[in-house]
Amino acid sequence: MRRTMLRLAVPLATAGLVAAVVAPGGSAQTPTGTTLSLVEKNAGSTSAFVDNTPHSRGTGAGDQVVLSLPLYDSAGSKRVGTVSGTCIVWRKPTSQEPPLICQGVYALPGGDLIVAGRLTPGPDHLAIVGGTGVYAGARGTLDSTDTKTGTNDTITLLPS
Repeated sequence: MRRTMLRLAVPLATAGLVAAVVAPGGSAQTPTGTTLSLVEKNAGSTSAFVDNTPHSRGTGAGDQVVLSLPLYDSAGSKRVGTVSGTCIVWRKPTSQEPPLICQGVYALPGGDLIVAGRLTPGPDHLAIVGGTGVYAGARGTLDSTDTKTGTNDTITLLPS
């Protein structure tokens, strides 16, 4: 999730965000809750860069990335939902990857998962801050690691 959003913010609208892919069976029970394995692809997404600092050079605090991505099963063959989100640059970048504060909704069969957090260079660790439907009251973490073709995500939901 992170790297592709960051690539959009820096060059002011690079195409190719990510599409999360839910693992077969959707989840596995663990002693601490439920784990969903996700694979995000760089293909099939839409995004926009909002330049809220038009008088500054390059990306600046307050600029935004808005995105919508199709969600597929782990094989990448069956569409299972959509992820939509927005990220705000929270300070002038000191590298090619500006620091972002993001929030998003993973619309999955049976309900939505809401994620939020701060993205900086390196693996991402966001919070699951809520949900609807079968995910009502959800809390936990979303850990993302970039690959050549997208991102591998692990969502760990804590027990209710």
